[in-house]
Amino acid sequence: MGWLEDRKLKRSGLEAIAIVVSAEPLNDDPESATVPYRLRLRVSGDGRDEREVELEATTGAGRMVGPGTKLAVRADPGDPQSIAIDWDASDEILRTEGVPGLEGTELGRAMGAVIAKGRDVTPEEIEAMNEAARRQAEDG
Repeated sequence: MGWLEDRKLKRSGLEAIAIVVSAEPLNDDPESATVPYRLRLRVSGDGRDEREVELEATTGAGRMVGPGTKLAVRADPGDPQSIAIDWDASDEILRTEGVPGLEGTELGRAMGAVIAKGRDVTPEEIEAMNEAARRQAEDG
């Protein structure tokens, strides 16, 4: 899918949620500002049967995408295999729900906020994540 089709789908597609089943980085250049991935996603929530979709998507280099990551997507009403990832809405999911395995915890949300910001994270956000980790360790 080209960028124009992707942009149109983000405006008019059906809202859905996708869980990353697998994520294969297609570029391991540490100097690159972006990372292309081959993703396999389990898509649901758009009024159709749950299904797996494969696609290639490019993210900012600071964004982590791996199995269990929840993404906001838009699905083509005419083609359930055609989806576009809404990265801004996906970042909001990370900030509010947390990272996979730590959903709903203070630490999970703090980590999600840091991951969502990628390379633009501030020292204060790192400290908030570290403080949440210390509190979780103390609470057992």
